[in-house]
Amino acid sequence: MPSGFDEQWAKQYADRYANREDNEEVVNFLLKRGRSDGTYLDLCCGVGRIAVPLASRGVGVTGVDNAPAMLEVMTEQARSASVSVGAVLQDCTEVALDETFSLAYVTFNSVFQVGDSAAQEAMLTSTARLLEPGGGLVVEAFVPHPPTSSTLQGPVATHVSGSRLETTARKWDLEEQVLWVQRMIVETPGDIRLRSLRFHYQSPAQLDALAERAGFERVAEYADWSERPLTDDSDNRIAVYQLRSGSPD
Repeated sequence: MPSGFDEQWAKQYADRYANREDNEEVVNFLLKRGRSDGTYLDLCCGVGRIAVPLASRGVGVTGVDNAPAMLEVMTEQARSASVSVGAVLQDCTEVALDETFSLAYVTFNSVFQVGDSAAQEAMLTSTARLLEPGGGLVVEAFVPHPPTSSTLQGPVATHVSGSRLETTARKWDLEEQVLWVQRMIVETPGDIRLRSLRFHYQSPAQLDALAERAGFERVAEYADWSERPLTDDSDNRIAVYQLRSGSPD
């Protein structure tokens, strides 16, 4: 499926999320689940927000994305950090590589940006084929708390400074389980950009069912990367899966 992330968006994305406070926590979490000599597969890797610092810890990392501009930024950032990260331009629903990995991960709600339930299951099944026996998969995604009916929320100002105004609106489609997020960015008079994000969301139970059909079993779940327990009020979920023996090949 084509990507809507162009060169301008890739650079903005890299700047916006470069210094997220949880980046180091993510890397530590992944290293705890993978081996120190393992190989890591970053699905929907984007600009390498996790792949580059993970590679800086001395492990092999390959990032897969369908957006050339995002991969270019990741490669630039890896070069600046003096590390090597494999960059693969492929659709994450049908990744075909000649190597296997000890741990795969998909962060920052990216799994919900993959088409629909069938496409999400295809991505998980494709991932299962690329893992070593007993390999792991870590998935970060928001826990949906939709309104009682399909509705528009916002727009509300989400960033205000002397040089930038950003407003965000959300539209929930309960029947299709789709959340649209529209972000309008104004940086100079006349420079107005609209960024549209579509999430085909799943409940935790639904996502677990997709993973199970793909050959995984869930072994842990947390509310965040610091491993706080998941509760009914949690907005985020980190699910840890392990490849079952006899999973699809």
